[in-house]
Amino acid sequence: YATIEEKITGTTIAADGAAFRSRKNWYSLKFKCQLAQDGESVIGFEFLVGDPVARDRWDELGLPAVHDSPGRLH
Repeated sequence: YATIEEKITGTTIAADGAAFRSRKNWYSLKFKCQLAQDGESVIGFEFLVGDPVARDRWDELGLPAVHDSPGRLH
């Protein structure tokens, strides 16, 4: 999930505000993705996992409290 607008410069996509969910918690994430000149493949990827996102910020950041995985039994 993007928590702020990503930046696209040429063949580079950078997200300084993103989040991913693991074990019912959201964690902050930053990443940079470098595409090949044709834009068809990834030639470089860097990421940094940050701290857990405080529960009281989930709504503000648009992060759902419940995550449903398709095909997953509950």
